[in-house]
Amino acid sequence: MIRRPPRSTLSSSSAASDVYKRQDSNDPTSIWAGTLNGFGLFHSTDRGKTYVEKSNGLPLETDQITIRHIEVTPGDSSKVFVMGEKDTGVSGEGFPRVRGFVYASTDGGLNWSPLGGSNFPFPSLTRWLWIDPTDTDTMVVMTGNFDRESDVNDQTHASGPGVGVYRTTDGGTTWTHVTNQAENNWQDVWPSGDPLRRDSFLSLSISPDDDNVVYAGTNIRGLYKTTDGGASWTQIVPESELIPFASEDHVHIFDVKVNPTDSTEVYIGEWHSGMYRSTDSGATWKRINSGLSTRAVQTVDFSDDGKTVYVGTKGEGVFLSEEGLFQDNNGDPNGGGGDPNGDPNGGGGDPNGDPN
Repeated sequence: MIRRPPRSTLSSSSAASDVYKRQDSNDPTSIWAGTLNGFGLFHSTDRGKTYVEKSNGLPLETDQITIRHIEVTPGDSSKVFVMGEKDTGVSGEGFPRVRGFVYASTDGGLNWSPLGGSNFPFPSLTRWLWIDPTDTDTMVVMTGNFDRESDVNDQTHASGPGVGVYRTTDGGTTWTHVTNQAENNWQDVWPSGDPLRRDSFLSLSISPDDDNVVYAGTNIRGLYKTTDGGASWTQIVPESELIPFASEDHVHIFDVKVNPTDSTEVYIGEWHSGMYRSTDSGATWKRINSGLSTRAVQTVDFSDDGKTVYVGTKGEGVFLSEEGLFQDNNGDPNGGGGDPNGDPNGGGGDPNGDPN
């Protein structure tokens, strides 16, 4: 059995881990951070300046789980959920086969227990959880990621699509597979025949002012936007505009977020080129990487007042920005380092010519 290194705190120097971050919607000072390969789950009560491990009950050493998402119950910060994956040790067609989980805590993270009757009841990684604010026993969890395959003998469930969506109405004791559109009132909102249907959608964000306005980040096709609830989609950031600033020949928009207090301000986090910001609802974009010590951005989130942006990264921890300059967990405005190519401003300009 591989034993993880002892760790009681999390900081930007914790390069052994990838970080998946979530701010508590009930308390802006509370931030949760999950990590890769059994490194642990951490909690901050001071807006990310310091972290304490909260992993009791999670199968870190036995199963080396990777935490993909964290969700806090609306109106009750004592009830927290973590989702993610366990590597089965079996190779798929191109990526590892994994299983998924939902663990719950009812005491603010002091103790954790699995939902769904076993440690890993889902045949694919679990990434996003939605909790009904009017009935918190009703939840929906979504599966799949572009670089993992489901633990099923079915070629239609290779990397990316996962195995669909599961729903519970009893707080997670039982889950029902609800992907069937006709039986469960799901409506397909992507045009039939479009080759992008076969690609992975990595992130979605809805405008706080208009539910019909949605942004969709993709695996290799850039950023899309709809203004009519999904009836039609427009590619507003082609992949070709980001590739010149990326370290690879493909881009992966892992997260997109609309400011909850200003729907014209939108951020995207890309895996190879970092952070981008728009202040005109996606018409133009500026690259903003000053202070980030890595370009591998995985999660982006706002404080409730929309004044602070938090960024979770691969191997470099969590950063925050209040005035366009990112800082790491220790308050270092340089983020613990510069661009991988030695450029402290991010190794290139944005599509509009901004050197940052």
